Amino acid sequence: MSQDHQDKVNQEIEEELLAYLENKDQIEAEKPVKKGYRSWMFICMLIILCILVTRIVMQIF
Repeated sequence: MSQDHQDKVNQEIEEELLAYLENKDQIEAEKPVKKGYRSWMFICMLIILCILVTRIVMQIF
């Protein structure tokens, strides 16, 4: 029974994998386009850092 169950699971996995490979282009086209949130976050953090550094420098002098 265990071997039969493993065979069924393997067969289902193969069928799903083949279906995915056949429709891969369509699935990839439906994915949302990544937006540059990380780059914007980095730029914003740099700006905030510059503002804080200038405040500290202005307080020293």
